[in-house]
Amino acid sequence: MTNTTDTNPCSGACTPAPSYLELEARESALAARIEELEEALLEEVTWLQAGDSFGAIDRLNRINRIRAALAGKGKTT
Repeated sequence: MTNTTDTNPCSGACTPAPSYLELEARESALAARIEELEEALLEEVTWLQAGDSFGAIDRLNRINRIRAALAGKGKTT
C-alpha cells in the first residue's frame, strides 16, 4: 500500500515568491510614503510650535494619525 498523502505544503495553492525587482519596487514605494508622512508630521509640528492655535486639536489629531501610519510601517517617531 502506498501513501498518497501529499506532503508538499504548496501543492498548487501557493503563489510564487515576488521577484527581487518587485521587492525593490515595494521597498522604494514604502520609503517614499514614509518620507511623505515624516514631512507631513514635521509640517504639523512646525505649525504648532509657531503658536498657531487655530485648529490645534485638528493638527494634533493629524499628527497622531501620521504617527500611527509610521508605526505601522516599522518607523518610530
